[in-house]
Formats: sequence, C-alpha cells, structure tokens
Amino acid sequence: MILGLTGSIACGKTETAEILKSLGAYVIDADVISKKLTQKNKIILNQIRKKLGKDIFFENGDLDRKKLADIVFSNDKYRKDLEKILIPKIIKKIKEIAHKNSKQKFLVIDAPLLFETKLHKFCDKTLTISSTRANQIKRLKLRNNLTQFQIKQRIRSQISLKEKEKLSDFVIKNNDTQRNLEKRVTDFLNFLKTTY
Repeated sequence: MILGLTGSIACGKTETAEILKSLGAYVIDADVISKKLTQKNKIILNQIRKKLGKDIFFENGDLDRKKLADIVFSNDKYRKDLEKILIPKIIKKIKEIAHKNSKQKFLVIDAPLLFETKLHKFCDKTLTISSTRANQIKRLKLRNNLTQFQIKQRIRSQISLKEKEKLSDFVIKNNDTQRNLEKRVTDFLNFLKTTY
C-alpha cells in the first residue's frame, strides 16, 4: 500500500512520518529529495539562479535556504517559479524510489504539497495531519522564531487545512502531546493493517 502523508506547516507531519518509520513503514520524504536536488544538481541551481536571482546564493555557490524561504513565501510568482523547476523532478524521483521499493508492505510518501501537485493520485490512501491555527502559530514561533507576518505567509502558501482534510481519506488531529500523536498514529497503522 502507498499512503500519501500531508499536512500544513507545523501540524506534525514530520513527526508522524518518523513514528510511521519506527513502526516499519518505508518513508519517502519529498523535502529530503528537494534538499538533495538543490545541493548537488548544477543545472537546477542555475535554473533557480536565473529565475530568482543570485542574492539567494552564498559566495561558494550554495543555496541560502533562509533567504530562499523568505523570498518564495513573500512572493507568489517566485514560489511558483521555484515549484515549476523543482516539483516535476521531485515527483519523478519519488516515483522512481516507490517503484524500487514496491515490495514494501507500507510505503509512505511524505509530501507537504501532496494534493497541490496531484501526487495523491499515485497513492492508495491519503492521511492529513491537522492542527488548530493557534497550535501552528505557537509551534512556528518556538521552532523557527518567525514573526506573525512570516507565519501567516507560510500558512497561506499552501491550500487550507480544511481543504486538505476534505480531500483526504483519513485525518489525525495533533493538538496535544507527542505521546498522544504516537498513540493515534500507531492505532491508525494497526487499522490499515487489519482493513487493507
């Protein structure tokens, strides 16, 4: 089974992926693939430089990820330009990895833009990790030290949680402790194992 895992920023999607991995699922992380692609691939880095400018690069040619995030979350055109460069390559790599690991009983595609990129069509089932807006804001302040304005920009850059919940086969609410999230995810995986 291929499970598509998504959620909005600071909802607990990454923690959920880690829990699923600890329970034996094989996890393909779209963010990790994106990072690898933008570390090594000179063609991709040149395309990014051409579209978004040289200011988002360090002197040694590496991508300044903080500057890049500030630019793409504050400018829809730049965000869409970056997505046009990266998303087709990320999807291609995800499908290659999934194909190589097709014998895995539970394969999880961890992708923040699961529905936006239509990757959900490649999955048997989808799971959204959801949270209240207040919890998202609190976690982002603690984790990323962002301003209220930056937080709103990042949340706004993805389709709404309500929309993701509506599109998803399953939803797990993550509004309290890590232990409770672990229990919900474990129960969910056990349910999948006995049902599908």
